[in-house]
Amino acid sequence: IGDDVTVGHSAVVHAATVESGSLVGIGAVVLDHAVIGAGSILAARALVTPDTVVPPGSLVMGAPAKVVRAVTDAEREWVADTVRRYLELVAEYRGAGGS
Repeated sequence: IGDDVTVGHSAVVHAATVESGSLVGIGAVVLDHAVIGAGSILAARALVTPDTVVPPGSLVMGAPAKVVRAVTDAEREWVADTVRRYLELVAEYRGAGGS
């Protein structure tokens, strides 16, 4: 799993690669030897089958997952904002005595 990747609740990444700047949606599953290209978004509940290669900057949906279009600039910024917000929450939690 690369830098600045968000993995949603109940998602599974099993023996796969998720490149930097990507988002794996809630409940998505990425199976063996799949590669999720940098800056991609996997929709909630997407199922990426083994050995699938997702090109960088792709929006992926469905079961089995298919590339539906390129990620927009607004979506890229939304993913970056999500990463920033989670990092803020980590800092807040640690500041409150969390471990």
